[in-house]
Amino acid sequence: MARCILACLQTGQDAAAKRIVDDSKQIIASAPKTDDDLGMLEYYGFASAYFPALSTLEMRHWSDVATLDPPVGVSPDLLSITNGA
Repeated sequence: MARCILACLQTGQDAAAKRIVDDSKQIIASAPKTDDDLGMLEYYGFASAYFPALSTLEMRHWSDVATLDPPVGVSPDLLSITNGA
């Protein structure tokens, strides 16, 4: 999914990239909050930080970069994705 959003953004498919970000938010919100997810919990944390930051930067929405909120409950290394944007 991460490659797909990057490909959409780099080929001018902004609406498709926005759908990926929006869809990923719904998937992440409904994701299991236990370790019974076969390792996907870490990916959900990554996606919740990476997709909004990538989308905002690639679309050059500079004023929105400053207002990105880090995802709640993710590890410090994932917080750095948002804070580094």
